[in-house]
Amino acid sequence: MYSIHIGMNVCDEGLSIAHVGPIIIHGRSRIGKNLRVHVGVNIGANGGEPPVLGDNVYIGPGAKIFGDIKIVSGCRIGANAVVCKNCEEENSILVGVPAKNVTAL
Repeated sequence: MYSIHIGMNVCDEGLSIAHVGPIIIHGRSRIGKNLRVHVGVNIGANGGEPPVLGDNVYIGPGAKIFGDIKIVSGCRIGANAVVCKNCEEENSILVGVPAKNVTAL
């Protein structure tokens, strides 16, 4: 009804959907506690396994996360970012296309 497609048992407790609209999360993704997700987000596989996200991850509007990658706890993904590589540093800020960690800048 609201174009939100999230597989069963993909997200741990504390899922927060900020706005109604298209959100797609692959059915085999594994997502930790307290995910905050905005409209237009797509988390999917890229011919292999889907992403794994840690706890307390924020995903801004329109962001895309693809492939067999891991995003560790506390990461923030900016609006319209395209994430296709691992983020192994907690509390990172990922922005851009392709996404880069701008925490240390």
